[in-house]
Amino acid sequence: MHTQNSISRAAAWVLALSAVLCVAAQAATAPAQPKDSGGPATKVKEVTVAELIYIAKNNKDPEARTDAIHKLGDVKAADERANDVVTELLNIVGKENEAKGGDPFVRIEAILALGIIQKNVNQKAKDKYLAPFRDILKDSKAMSKVRTAVLEVFGDTREKD
Repeated sequence: MHTQNSISRAAAWVLALSAVLCVAAQAATAPAQPKDSGGPATKVKEVTVAELIYIAKNNKDPEARTDAIHKLGDVKAADERANDVVTELLNIVGKENEAKGGDPFVRIEAILALGIIQKNVNQKAKDKYLAPFRDILKDSKAMSKVRTAVLEVFGDTREKD
């Protein structure tokens, strides 16, 4: 009887310990919650278009650059005009030439963002990117994925009959 009672206590300890470990594991993987300071709610600072352009052009991390470029595709018309987003994205497309050591994924994201801006924001963007995109299609050293992105943009932004 004494042995059975000891086994029951040991089993209870194991169950309690496993429950504590489960709670600790959930807490470790859950996103951190900001502490309430009792003051007004803190707002997350929204990144400006100028900051996104700076990140897209200068950040060393290609993933941060592609994220910033992706967000630039959703720019509002006033911000696009004020920051000349189309020209900045075209500069990135030219700079990120993979034949010159540029990042093709950054280049592709900039190409796609220009297509989104053409469709949703500035219907004259195509006037600026038509010649550079044509040159990409002619360039035998351009990666096929880059060319495909250009063709996608041309297909998505072509004028319907």
